[in-house]
This record gives sequence, structure tokens and C-alpha cells, in this order.
Amino acid sequence: ELCMNVGMALATYLGNDGKVVVARDGRVTGQMLFHALTSGIMAGGVDVLDAGRLPTPLLAFASYNYVVDGGVMLTASHNPASDNGIKLFTPDGSEFDLTTEQQVEELVSDSSFNLARWDEIGTLGTMDTVLDEYIDYLMGFVELERELRVVIDCANGVGALVAPRVLRRMGCKVITTNSQLDGFFPGRPAEPTPENIREFTKVVRSTGADIGFALDGDADRVAVVDSDGTIVQDDALINLFSRLAIEQQGGGTVVTSINTSRAIQETVEAAGGTLKRVRLGALHEGIKETDAVFGAEPWKLIFPEFGGWIDGIFCAARIAALVSREGSLADLMPPVPAYPLIRKNVYVTPGTQPDIMSHVHERMLTTFSNVESMLDIDGLRLDTPDGWLLVRASGTEPKIRVVAEGRTDRIANDYFSKGMGFVQEAVGKTE
Repeated sequence: ELCMNVGMALATYLGNDGKVVVARDGRVTGQMLFHALTSGIMAGGVDVLDAGRLPTPLLAFASYNYVVDGGVMLTASHNPASDNGIKLFTPDGSEFDLTTEQQVEELVSDSSFNLARWDEIGTLGTMDTVLDEYIDYLMGFVELERELRVVIDCANGVGALVAPRVLRRMGCKVITTNSQLDGFFPGRPAEPTPENIREFTKVVRSTGADIGFALDGDADRVAVVDSDGTIVQDDALINLFSRLAIEQQGGGTVVTSINTSRAIQETVEAAGGTLKRVRLGALHEGIKETDAVFGAEPWKLIFPEFGGWIDGIFCAARIAALVSREGSLADLMPPVPAYPLIRKNVYVTPGTQPDIMSHVHERMLTTFSNVESMLDIDGLRLDTPDGWLLVRASGTEPKIRVVAEGRTDRIANDYFSKGMGFVQEAVGKTE
């Protein structure tokens, strides 16, 4: 019912005219929800092009590459197999911004739909050229200088339809794992966290691979494993591409999320650029506002010269090309401090996040007296001369996320303990 209502709301927002491309990931609920969603879109007089099962980056590419008025992706990305969701895209391949999302949500909430007459409903067609055209487009941005042995773990997600093909076409010798599409994600959970890809790191090391990539369920995010089986920290990747983008452009702005390391700001400023922090999920908005040369949040990177969307497949291809030229990923990393950083999620009762966050914010503001800067665009982040603490509510799951970084292990642990303590206090008050 929700999918159908979102479809009708989107058609109403578009003005009961136009055309949208729709795709889904490999989840078992995708086909069912596809029919509900497209029924709503067509009922509003808008035509639908069915692109089938595709990674989210390819749906974004389709929204950008074809003459359509937007795109819709049915996916829950890195969430468990039982979840599913709806992502809306603009004709330039970027996700709807917060204001536009709220307009669609209000239409759904008010059931304020403008439906077409029976003889003016939308049509349903197919779009079966996206995959090949995306790969052709990507090949114009990467080039391998020597053959690499690459291992890729596709999490049994839709990335399996594309990523191995891209790497092989580049000239890599590719070893795949969890690359049979299966909506139950039997190989490992869809999120490529260090815990979930521990066995994968052993495969990278034991096969003598030059590099390893682990995708999530819809291939918008990627985790990277070096040849010795070490998981490359997400902030290290953001540092690398921030520096490269600023050097190539002779300056510019890098956009990153509120939960990334202070070392990124030091890298950007040392290279002659400017850093802008945004809430999680707002990279597209930040890049458009600042005409940024690069944007990233943990494991999710946007290369504006390639496209305005998060793309784990293109990121893997870019890294493979760099490694083929430089020799190893370790040689590529900029010399910046690796500050100790701790992240942990706390599951809470659904609906209690606002009360918990209100208590936590109050405790943070009264506890820290040496605050240099404060960001409350997404939870609350307090920076001191020695480190920072961020506590925020997840936007997709009933979780509170606590992140702390310090110049030393002692400071990072101290800030993290304080943050977890505030959350536990608040949870106790809501039970």
C-alpha cells in the first residue's frame, strides 16, 4: 500500500505527465513491491520504464543518461534481507533532496493524489540497455596499466551482475565470491562491515590478490581490502580521493558527512582545498551547493566528474586503475595521522530515538567545556582540541550511533565512554 501511494504521490509531484525509470535490487520482495509502485505511478498518468534488477548506481545512471523525468530504485541497500525501501532520483542522477522528499511524503500522508482518467493512465515499457551502456560509459574513465589479480565479494547482491564484468573488461584477473544473485544474502550480511567481511580478507590474502572489494546489497558502497588482507579504513579512502581531486582541479571543495575523521579536514586544507560537512545522506545537496570536486561519507563515494551518484562499482574500478599504476594501495595513501576512531551502534525501541537524543544532547553540552566547534545538522558533534564526539540517530534503523575520535587512544576511549554512558542513561529513562 505504501509503495502504491508513493507511486501516486510521485506522479502527482511530476504533474501527471512524464516518464520514470524503475529498477529493483535482488531482494525477494522486490518484484511484488515493483508492481505496487508502478501501479501507483501509472495511475497518476506517468509512464514507467522497467529496467529490471540493477545496482542502485545503474538506476542513477539511467536517470541521468536517458530522457526521463526521474528514477525510482527499490532497495534497502545494506540492510537485512527482510527490509526493502524506495529511493527517488532526479534526472541528473542524484537522489531527491530533503525538501523534495518531504513534499512527496506530505502527498502520501495527506493522500493528496491527482489521478489520471482511465484512458490517460501511464504505460509500462522496458529498458534493457542500461547495463551495457553503463559499462561502456565507465570504461571511458578508467584504464589499467598492468594486469591485476582482484577478488570481489558481491554479497549475493545485484552488484554481481555488473562489477565482475567491469573488472574483467578492464583487464583484471577476477576471482568472485558470493556472486550468485540471491535475495536472502546467504553468503554474508549485505553490509560490508569489518565483522561481516572477516572471511573475505582471508580469501584476498590467500589468493595472492593485488586488491579486494566487498560490495553491499545494491552496490552503492564498497569496502576495500589490501593485498595483505588489511581492511582499508573508510576515512583513509576519503583522504586519498580528496587529495587527488583537489590536486587535479587545482583546489576546490570536498563535501563529507558529519561522522568522518578530523584528518580529512587536515588533508583537504593541506592540499589547498576547503571542507564542508553535511548530514548523512546529503552528499548530493552539498555537492550541488558548493560545486564540489569530490564527496564522500563512510564507504559511499561520489566522483562528480563521473556522475552525481554514489557508486561502489566505479569506486572499485578507480582504485584498481590507481593500483595498476602505483604498485600498491599502501603507496597511494597520503601521509596523514591515523587518529584512533571508535564507532558503535546501540539498538533501541523504535520511536524512542527523539527522546533519547534530546537527553544525550543536553548531557553532551553540559559535560564538555572546551568545545571548539559544534555541528547539530545530524545528531550532535562536538569538537575539542583533542578529539570529537558524535551521537546521532540512524535514519533507516532503530539505532543510536556513537562515534568518537581522539588524538590518542585514551582520549578516543574517554569520549566514546562518555557518549555511550549518555545513551544508556537515556535508554533507561525511556523504558
